[in-house]
Amino acid sequence: MTSMNWDHGRSSIRCGAHADYCTFTLLAQDSEGGLEVKLRGTDKWERVGHLPGALFISCGETMAIWTDQLYHALQHRVVVPDQVDIRHRGRHSIAYFCHPDNSALIDPNDLDITPKQTTSDVIQNAYDITMALAKGAFAHHYS
Repeated sequence: MTSMNWDHGRSSIRCGAHADYCTFTLLAQDSEGGLEVKLRGTDKWERVGHLPGALFISCGETMAIWTDQLYHALQHRVVVPDQVDIRHRGRHSIAYFCHPDNSALIDPNDLDITPKQTTSDVIQNAYDITMALAKGAFAHHYS
């Protein structure tokens, strides 16, 4: 579980576009707004409203791999709201990233579904998938 406090800073983006690495994420957010999701197959971003007491649930990269893209990893970002009265306040949220055990084998065949795409014969464990995704996103930190 991660508690996040997003300062507005000088940028219009608080957290750049990404998909989480996990199977799914549970997000509790305040009413300040700023969360946007990318509509699949387009370049359009849609704002996610605030519903008091509700959790926002999104699928991550590991879930997309495990389900052979039946459930897609949700691209999302956090922007500074347009409303002048709230744009200078911080944004607070709590995220729970659900990861399978590191040794869990991530095999789309577990679901007994017809593959949508040619899948690799190599079955990876959850740790290797997470590390590969992290290295892809943060390659500049791995020399």
